[in-house]
Amino acid sequence: MQIDPMLFYQKIQEYVDWNLENLYKSKDDELLYRFIKTILGFSIPRNKVCEHHCAPMDFIADSFFDRVSKLLVVANRNGGKTQNFGILNALDAICKKGCEIASVGAIEDQAKKCYKYTVDIIRKPYFAKLLSKEPMISLTKLDNGSEISILPGTMSGVNGPHPQRTNFDEVELTQWKILMEFMSMAKSTKDVPSCVRITSTRKFSHGPMQRLIDEKDKRGFKLYIWCIWETIEKCPDTRSGTVPCYVLVSDDKDNIQKYKVFSDNKEDFNKEFPIDVLQSNREKYSGCLSCPLVEVCLAKAKRSDGYYSIFDTIDKFTGMDREVWNAQWECKKPGTSGLVYREFDETIHVIPEESFKFNPDYPCYAGQDFGYEDPASTIFLQFLPNGDAVIFDEIYERRKQTPVLAKYYWKPKQDRYRCISWFADTENADAISQMESIGIPVEPADKDIIMGIAKVRSWLKTADNYVRLYVTSNCINTIKEFKSYKYPEKGGDRPVDRDNHLMDALRYVLYTVDQNGENKDGTVTADIL
Repeated sequence: MQIDPMLFYQKIQEYVDWNLENLYKSKDDELLYRFIKTILGFSIPRNKVCEHHCAPMDFIADSFFDRVSKLLVVANRNGGKTQNFGILNALDAICKKGCEIASVGAIEDQAKKCYKYTVDIIRKPYFAKLLSKEPMISLTKLDNGSEISILPGTMSGVNGPHPQRTNFDEVELTQWKILMEFMSMAKSTKDVPSCVRITSTRKFSHGPMQRLIDEKDKRGFKLYIWCIWETIEKCPDTRSGTVPCYVLVSDDKDNIQKYKVFSDNKEDFNKEFPIDVLQSNREKYSGCLSCPLVEVCLAKAKRSDGYYSIFDTIDKFTGMDREVWNAQWECKKPGTSGLVYREFDETIHVIPEESFKFNPDYPCYAGQDFGYEDPASTIFLQFLPNGDAVIFDEIYERRKQTPVLAKYYWKPKQDRYRCISWFADTENADAISQMESIGIPVEPADKDIIMGIAKVRSWLKTADNYVRLYVTSNCINTIKEFKSYKYPEKGGDRPVDRDNHLMDALRYVLYTVDQNGENKDGTVTADIL
């Protein structure tokens, strides 16, 4: 039977036109999936594979149909985050008249990549009647009144515009203050509700993405997570085999768990194979048992309907550290590798605020790290008769002039705690002069970073595993910095100059007191004199 090409394309155009008018109103996930696949040309994974995860299509449907107004996405490398933004930008623009959309990329290449996905869609001949002007990366206008802009992830880039739909891609690589400015952008109109969409791979244990996850309920976000096992191509029987058997793998608590996989060898039926045996003799086995991914896949790729090559996945898995794989490909919370104070354990070192009672008879010290754009940070530490020390209060204020800090923050704290000394960086002579003028006893801090860090570590945990330093639960910024103060990824013994303001202040106190030879009552030992 011969098909008239003109009639064929006419029917396709009728299908497209119907969807432009009715797809959004239908609220039908199946119609949306078919439209994306047949007209836009993308096959979006729809299978949820891992517990507590979702499929990428769930995110696209919830966002497009406005079931959720604030969406937070954690996804793996090559997990389609930027592509999905490009698809959503195009769908919103062509199906919602007068919809204004802004996409922000933490890095310029991400923003350009998102723009290309979007423009490649709206340039399709089916949408020609909507695009009478050539798209521009700064602003693309459609004839239905919709607009799409691509913005840099800078403070100036996220200031000013108030579109209905806002996207921020790879927030793990941006500054928190820029992200907070971005949060103010989205604004509803009568016809188009606002929507905030944020995505990233999670690279750091206490980076911007983890903070958003921790605060998602307070900020009103719904969390969407998918990983390599939702986006990898389906593993065929010809590769995995069909004979059921089991691998034995240790979990995070070193308990042995049994997982069903497959083999090509009938003699392996229902047998159990320790993972270390497979790793050392892989060439002797077949199917799942011979695959380098078996210890992490555990046959999950049999349930996937994604697109990412199995061979590329093997290449990535065998070529990187396990911690990086876990965080960036399986979307597990990053570990503490690289943290300066790995000894810090929130379950041990943080005590309830109400369990500590400040005693004016015990010596108290303060550490001061000056700042303006970065926070002016003060830490208050009391030494107890049993030899322990407690961080019980903090000041963490941005954009406050020194006179304001002195009058409303430092002086009231000094009047209350009667600190023996405030150890401070002497480079800010003006601030120190103002502190001294209101009766605050300032002393120069010993700023040796390496020795100071070693001293703090010895308080967190001694060589015989005794804990001497505690933090009360109200010191939220101190706790946050303990969990995020890191060394650079390229290595070195100098921490990254970030998330370190209260950490510097703490180091000033513990190391300077030790170097000065002060007793816990503030006196000086005879050998120092």
